[in-house]
Amino acid sequence: MKQSKVSEFKAKLSHFLRLVRRGEEIIVVDHNLPVARVSQISDVEDVEISEPSLTIQEVLAGLPKLPPSDTPTDSLGILREERQLR
Repeated sequence: MKQSKVSEFKAKLSHFLRLVRRGEEIIVVDHNLPVARVSQISDVEDVEISEPSLTIQEVLAGLPKLPPSDTPTDSLGILREERQLR
């Protein structure tokens, strides 16, 4: 079983999918916490692929609009705080 960080998994997706096709299982970790297991589908006939019920535009149109803010936002500070909580 192989393990990959999210950033590496995204950068080398094709490589990891080739490994999965060969029977390997990949564990994707985010800050050393396992978040996903990617493995081969055992029976493709059990998988049903359907059209999405909504388009992305319909989903976005249904979201509430945020009021404009006159307060400057420290995006970097918010990101740092969020990462420290992990």
